[in-house]
Amino acid sequence: MKRTAAFFLCLCLLAAMPAGCARTAGREEAPPPEAEGTVPETQEPAPEGRVTEVEFEAKVIRTDGYHDGETYPKSVWITSAGELGEYIEANKDYYWLESTGDAGFRAAVSEYDDAFFAAHDLLFVLLEEGSGSVRHEVTQVTAVPSADGKTVIRPEIDRLVPDVGTDDMAEWHVIIEIEKKIGKNASEEVTPVLTEKRASGLPESPCRSETGGDTASVAGPYGQISVYIPDTWTAEAAPVDSGKLMSGLYGLILRPADAPADHMELYWTDSFGVCGTGLSEEKRTIAGTEATVGTFDGGAHWDFIVFREEEFQVVAQHTGGYSWTNAIWEEAMAILDTLRFDTGVTEGGAGRFIPESEDDEIGVIMEVSHVTAGGLTVTFRKYDERDTGELVFGEGYLLTRQEGDDWTEVPTIIENGAFNDIGYIIPPQGEAELKTDWEWLYGKLVPGTYRITKTVWSTSGEGPASAYPLTAQFILAG
Repeated sequence: MKRTAAFFLCLCLLAAMPAGCARTAGREEAPPPEAEGTVPETQEPAPEGRVTEVEFEAKVIRTDGYHDGETYPKSVWITSAGELGEYIEANKDYYWLESTGDAGFRAAVSEYDDAFFAAHDLLFVLLEEGSGSVRHEVTQVTAVPSADGKTVIRPEIDRLVPDVGTDDMAEWHVIIEIEKKIGKNASEEVTPVLTEKRASGLPESPCRSETGGDTASVAGPYGQISVYIPDTWTAEAAPVDSGKLMSGLYGLILRPADAPADHMELYWTDSFGVCGTGLSEEKRTIAGTEATVGTFDGGAHWDFIVFREEEFQVVAQHTGGYSWTNAIWEEAMAILDTLRFDTGVTEGGAGRFIPESEDDEIGVIMEVSHVTAGGLTVTFRKYDERDTGELVFGEGYLLTRQEGDDWTEVPTIIENGAFNDIGYIIPPQGEAELKTDWEWLYGKLVPGTYRITKTVWSTSGEGPASAYPLTAQFILAG
């Protein structure tokens, strides 16, 4: 049963895992598509001939994704930016390829564009280890002529095995850059040569906090989220507009150091809903307050926990927990039982959806982000096709402030202020963004709840353009 959770939308939960810091999920899935150029487990002797050293650059990225019946090592040639995109799309459900962190797969391959592939090919060598503590280093790549005039590419990879290691499975993508003239079209096969070497001690984990056993917190415009984190877990703050969270406005990303492939997110949201069948919910007291615990399809562990009070809504979700032991699940619940939400500690600003933010007649929604006392960023997004003709907006806007149940115009600090008469087009399939600075007109805003109204003009049909005012709401913390 596919499980989804979102606020007003069904979102798929995807895990993004950094290299060198993960644990195998061990999910029951269909095996991945057969990779091109798969290498048999038993290495055949290289053909006789003159061995030539090949210039190369290499990266090693942990991507995990255990699947029964898969054999390693195996190799894949990538000869263009298009093939790279197709490879990611075809294998993203089998390996953790979507991570955008500095050590993730996406970051590692982001530089490979058309200019790179004009002179180079990529060779992926996929490896599996019985312990995530094993590290790898490409020491040499050689080319050996074959009888038909092509070559056998032979990457030589050291397996650095520590004396003491973690008891987990791990999969790796070894990414090797090779000149195109001796790449896929010139090569008959790839024969990796793996050499085991001893490495003293356990590899240092970049995911373990040096200040474990302490309180982790993050503040936003609605309050501060804080929990106690034991030294076996790490915490990462995800402020407003950081883009780090699966859902929610701001929060914490919590990972068990022994199984960081899956993580838990604890975040603030102004609305939370779930869709799908097979959902059961129960009320439990957690962190001294009533919480709703949701589980899909009779699962052994919770899928989400919603802490509801009149003044806030904090949600806990996880990325599947496939690699978590029962002990880790117990630790996760113990962490949540220390949750505190302090509405007296606030900072920054944030946008908030209201019905006036969208107009279904033109299929456009207006959103605001990067809110400060001196300005914000407005984004118009076309979410559906409509027969609207060209859609245009300008630099003009109106600011209002909430005073009790009323909305009053924010007074200007200059007389006869005027906006530049410039039109910005909203793409038929896409979005348009405009940074707005109002210090020259309104000065810096004081804390409070505000609305910004802008007009979208449609040139559909004959006659004058039609006006569609859209309004977005935002808050500035005190």
